[in-house]
Amino acid sequence: MFKKIIPILFLLIITSCQREEFKQLVVSAQLSATKLDTLNVNIALAVVAEASLDISGESEAPSITPPEPQDTAFDLPDLPAGLEPVEGAKVVFAGETLDDIGGGYYQGSPDSLIPLTRYNISIEAPDGNVSGNVILPGEFSIITPGDTVIFADSLQNLNVVWTHSDSANSYMVRLVKIGGGVLYSEVVSDTTLLLDPQIFGASPQGDYLISVTAIYGKFESGVPGYSNLQGATGYLSAALTPDVVAVRIQ
Repeated sequence: MFKKIIPILFLLIITSCQREEFKQLVVSAQLSATKLDTLNVNIALAVVAEASLDISGESEAPSITPPEPQDTAFDLPDLPAGLEPVEGAKVVFAGETLDDIGGGYYQGSPDSLIPLTRYNISIEAPDGNVSGNVILPGEFSIITPGDTVIFADSLQNLNVVWTHSDSANSYMVRLVKIGGGVLYSEVVSDTTLLLDPQIFGASPQGDYLISVTAIYGKFESGVPGYSNLQGATGYLSAALTPDVVAVRIQ
């Protein structure tokens, strides 16, 4: 009788192991400093989520795109499929305890962010703790174009050139039409980008803003299992945007 029970128990244990799941924290977080003419805007955002995965599973973290210079808040990224928000966590980023704004999102406005300074993040969640650090990129500026007026019939390739930002891994260049939103956005590793006149459309007349954002760390999604955090899969980055360039086409 005893010999017949042992194989049955062994089968139950194997079946249980094959179905085992565990909770994995998935986090995206970014510090953003925007230094406009008379306005400095500092924002910290963290997205804290959780995935139930089998032993070999990996989850993709949401992307946090740096806010546009004229905005005072991030666009909240959508959670990828399979992630559940973690609410009630304690998130401290750059010395600021972030507000739980619901849905796994935590946001705050640090009083002061200094370029080339390292900032820490710590997260205390029900299923684990997360930590990491980022460096806010160094100060830089757009060299060309300057604030300018261009006649539509003479519009040609527009060369955007900026100085190097220490500690930056990449740069996000954006062209925004006032009243029309973002027309163009690209992430590059160089310090120059050529804007094709076709980007401005068939009727290019209007007012535009050109911005360049220096980025430290990784913020794009698309790499399951990637992490530059301890205790979670995900992305941690810092972004610095200096004053923008105003272009009028008439």
